Amino acid sequence: MWQDLSRRPENGSENLPAIRAISVVYRGPYPGVEAGYNQIFSYAKENNLETLSPDRELYFNNPEEVSEEELMTEIQVPIKEK
Repeated sequence: MWQDLSRRPENGSENLPAIRAISVVYRGPYPGVEAGYNQIFSYAKENNLETLSPDRELYFNNPEEVSEEELMTEIQVPIKEK
């Protein structure tokens, strides 16, 4: 079940530390988000970049308000030169 934790008083906004990353915005049902990761890992391999952890997923909309096909997730995977 989706919960918008940003609306809870104890959960304000949070600034994430800056990172060098490959980023992809995936549109579609959450179970298909692996396709976005596959694009990132392929790009990293083709460009001689090493992927690091942890990755980030940012959710732009709410599954209770839009259809699965309209869900948007930004995937960020930190990288460094090999």
